[in-house]
Amino acid sequence: MLLLLIPIVAIDGCKRTGALPRRQQQVAHSNIMAITIATNAYCIANGEAMPPDLQTLVTAGFLPGAALNSPFGPVSDGGSDYWLSTSRQQISTSIYPSIEILIYDRAMYEDSDFVAVAMYDCSSQIMASGEFQQLMNRLDNRGVNFNLP
Repeated sequence: MLLLLIPIVAIDGCKRTGALPRRQQQVAHSNIMAITIATNAYCIANGEAMPPDLQTLVTAGFLPGAALNSPFGPVSDGGSDYWLSTSRQQISTSIYPSIEILIYDRAMYEDSDFVAVAMYDCSSQIMASGEFQQLMNRLDNRGVNFNLP
């Protein structure tokens, strides 16, 4: 009988600690992945040049406009729900692509203890806000204006 209770307690414990992703987090992560793919496709089509802003991805047909609306938005400052790095003119110039922030969900950062983030190497994840704040201060992220809400 005890063996049957352990998995139930473990699953119930996950729910209480927030270890199971919420639907909003899943949608935010999907949006981050779509924006990352669109950014990468734009760079390929434009000789590695970064898009000047997120709206360019929509205008150029690389991304549907709905992908720019975070499930945690709108952001209270009236700005974009998502932030795209404009600190590099070409995507390939990132020295530390696995830790340099390419995109993050501003609305999720403002409204949650977690944030959806993508790096220059096109990896993406949901991380705790505190971990994201530490990442902002590492190496190539230092000095970048992240336009925090």
